[in-house]
Amino acid sequence: FFAMSRDGMVPANVCKIHKRYHTPYIVTVAGAIFVSVIAGFAPIGLIAEMANIGTLSAFTVAALGVMVLRVTKPGLPRAFRCPAVWIIAPLAVLACVYLMLHLPMETWIRFIVWCVFGCLVYFGYSYQHSILGHQKEEPRAKRKEE
Repeated sequence: FFAMSRDGMVPANVCKIHKRYHTPYIVTVAGAIFVSVIAGFAPIGLIAEMANIGTLSAFTVAALGVMVLRVTKPGLPRAFRCPAVWIIAPLAVLACVYLMLHLPMETWIRFIVWCVFGCLVYFGYSYQHSILGHQKEEPRAKRKEE
């Protein structure tokens, strides 16, 4: 949430920095309350399944993103290298999807509802308020000179 607030995708007030501790205290407390309520009322198996599908979907998107960026922006500076990326990334996608497909249908329904909610928030607020999304990309030749 803190990074999203810097980009304008969530209201800046949500991620105010504490004067003494220099941490985003409002979102931290709200997140702790939200997680505590879920942990107090939901069975641990349900929580584990939702954590699994969320993490596996994030890994899937990351692996797909690596492959897309290799094609669309091959000259982009990278902080690390992945050996045999065209073998590793597709295997990561296949492994994650395989594991996700073995989760219960109820978990998929909850996941889809959560994704729809996230899309509504994104297209209802975040898309119009994103600072990075409205910046124009510098021409490739100019970036190479730096």
